[in-house]
Amino acid sequence: RRISKTFSDNLSDRFIAAPWAKADGPFPAGKNIVLARWYADPRNPSDLQSQRGVRQSCGSVSGQAIMDFMKNYPATDAPEPNGG
Repeated sequence: RRISKTFSDNLSDRFIAAPWAKADGPFPAGKNIVLARWYADPRNPSDLQSQRGVRQSCGSVSGQAIMDFMKNYPATDAPEPNGG
């Protein structure tokens, strides 16, 4: 939860830490954390063809990697109303 407080998108209450599910397949080799976000085209978020899950696998927790991921895939680009 402490990491979520650094997000500049004011949506830190929507930060979720969850265990890897077997349904997701094997965990990426040599990685310890995966960042994930549901993304949609911000110009047309209801377009189902533009919606996709994005993931970034990391070997360790990196504040800069998290901030870069959040910058590339902000919560406001989620297809749900009000960014998630």
